[in-house]
Amino acid sequence: NITYDTDMPKWWSEQGQIKTNLPVLTEVLSILEPFKEIFELVKSNEKPKLLVSVAIPSILSLIKLLEQKPSSSLTEALLAQLRLYLAKLNSVPYYRAATFLDPRFKLMWCKDKEEETKVLSELKSFCLDKLNDNQETRRRL
Repeated sequence: NITYDTDMPKWWSEQGQIKTNLPVLTEVLSILEPFKEIFELVKSNEKPKLLVSVAIPSILSLIKLLEQKPSSSLTEALLAQLRLYLAKLNSVPYYRAATFLDPRFKLMWCKDKEEETKVLSELKSFCLDKLNDNQETRRRL
């Protein structure tokens, strides 16, 4: 809900930029709205350690929302970057463990039962490895 007189700089409306670029601006704002919502969620979170658990579900939500938008160079570029970022997050066991341990998400972010089984197996191995590392460290002390 942009008003020409109060929300935009004077030079913008003087040059008639709003009228000619309004469809483009509306599309960009529509595409970026989900990013704003996630930014607000992260910004309002007072406990940074909780942010790790929302990383994977947030990226998955953004991907799903962008896939539903009409294809454009902006949506395709954002999708490509989000998929790369998701692949990086999924390769770090701490992110997957944090998401699984968060009661809001558990395994809801997995696409099917096969992925759920794989994630549980990976998390079990990850936890056992960390437990063994801690026991070895204690023995050395």
